[in-house]
Amino acid sequence: MSPISLLIMKSIINSCGATCFELDQELENIPCNTVKLVHLPRAGSFRCSETELGFEVRAAITVQYGYDSWDQYLSTAQKQQWMVAGPLFEIQVDPAEAVTAVHLPHFLCLMGGEADISQMRIVHFIDGGMTLEEPTQVKPFHAVLENPGFSLLGVLWRKIQAKCQAKIHSLALLYRALMAANTTLHLYLIPNDHSLKKVTRSLPHTPMGSKGHRPLWSVG
Repeated sequence: MSPISLLIMKSIINSCGATCFELDQELENIPCNTVKLVHLPRAGSFRCSETELGFEVRAAITVQYGYDSWDQYLSTAQKQQWMVAGPLFEIQVDPAEAVTAVHLPHFLCLMGGEADISQMRIVHFIDGGMTLEEPTQVKPFHAVLENPGFSLLGVLWRKIQAKCQAKIHSLALLYRALMAANTTLHLYLIPNDHSLKKVTRSLPHTPMGSKGHRPLWSVG
């Protein structure tokens, strides 16, 4: 088993307790740094180990991507109708036509068929407008869009028309206060969204953003 396959297998087992889909042995790992500007040298399937954003490409591309904030683009009325189901990405690709599919991570739990995946949409924000598309395919941890256009992209789930409350994959973050007189543990439960995890750890007004707190576990 290749190193990237081992990484994906671990992610699946930690998140839902079972192997939910077959591994793509051709999938390659994208090294993700603070500045996410990556050259994918040839045709193939690629996935970022840090963000879980994936691309299927028919030729070499250069891609720049990073997180953005849902709050800047969703109105109050839209938030009442739609549930954020994954990170919001800003993506630029050159040449864009070489991308056959983009795999956007989501944290909806699809086990048991309780989540109505027909209510899932991929949203584009372009020039202040919001456009919704049905994903080409919904996988346990990704929504796939073939022949995509690139802008601000993310996954939403319609709340109003859904027949049941959505279940999500979560992360339990446990921190210990090092400077406290007595041992103090802080437990945080957040959606399994890598952008939220990164932001939460960096906030200076939370225990996780303080130098006096040490992370003990991250449990998916």
